[in-house]
Parts: sequence; structure tokens; C-alpha cells
Amino acid sequence: MKITKEMKDVVKALDSFRGKVVPLTTVKKNRTQDLITELYWDYHRLSLDGQQALETLAKLWGVPTEKELEQMDKADTHIDAIPCDVEPRDG
Repeated sequence: MKITKEMKDVVKALDSFRGKVVPLTTVKKNRTQDLITELYWDYHRLSLDGQQALETLAKLWGVPTEKELEQMDKADTHIDAIPCDVEPRDG
């Protein structure tokens, strides 16, 4: 097969996009993770089977599970305990 000038131009054009375009699989992965995270807003309204399915999806897609989120909440300090370089104003 003979490589034509048009073929070389296509390869050159594709090379110029390398690193600039996010692969579709990454976009789908991020969107799926976002949807799983949104489902946690209704976690307590789901049936037990629904909660288990959501936990399984979260583990498969690398999203923190309900238990992990609860542990993070317990580990968080209160906002007032965080050091700040600006003193609160009275009044």
C-alpha cells in the first residue's frame, strides 16, 4: 500500500490533537462516577437491594461508599477548629 500525501496529512492532524482531547472513555467514567455520587443523596430512600447495588457500583467505579463517607465525616474537624489567617468580626 502506498502512503499518500492525504494519509500523511491525516496522521499529522491526529498527532496535533494528541494530549489535547480527553478520551471518550474518560468522559464516560467521570460522568458515571458523578451519577453514582448523586445517587448517594437518596441513599436512605433506596431499598436494601438498591443500597447494595449502589455500594457495588461505587466500589467498581472507585467512588467512596456510604461507610467511607461516614468515616470521612467523623474524621473531619469542625469548621471553627480550622486555623484561619483572618479573625472573625464581631457584630
